[in-house]
Amino acid sequence: MVAMKKTPLRPVHDLLWRSLSESVRRRMRLQDAARNWESVVGPVLGRRSSLVDLEENRGVVWAESPMGAQELLMRRSAILKVLRERWGLALEDITVRVGAVRPPRPVVEDPVPRDPVPLAEENVAPMRREVRPLVEDETVAESLARMWAAYQRKYPSSGAR
Repeated sequence: MVAMKKTPLRPVHDLLWRSLSESVRRRMRLQDAARNWESVVGPVLGRRSSLVDLEENRGVVWAESPMGAQELLMRRSAILKVLRERWGLALEDITVRVGAVRPPRPVVEDPVPRDPVPLAEENVAPMRREVRPLVEDETVAESLARMWAAYQRKYPSSGAR
């Protein structure tokens, strides 16, 4: 019997993260930093500026006013240090532009699942009669008939048969 070498188990997150290209990972780190911008520059400046993009090896920041832009530029080395240490964004510099500040896109929560509305037997029976001669497996035929009936209920005008 051949001894098999055991490989350590790793979380799926690690596998998925490693499967992404470096540019995608960098963009995801940038989006996370943008959502947490106030923790980088403080609450007052965070509400009046936003990290919006990457241009080559520079972070692009929008500031509401010239005074805010000047403050960001004066704090540039501290900002770059936080972006480097917390998010692994090895940026050479930041570019600050004055204009309307766009809030970062909110993290979309998963919708609350709704309880399915049960299908009426009179809607499933005609579909079942059409599917059963075509499918040998009883369970598969029943599932297809119910799925077809649900589709007909959701899109009644399609009339696809």
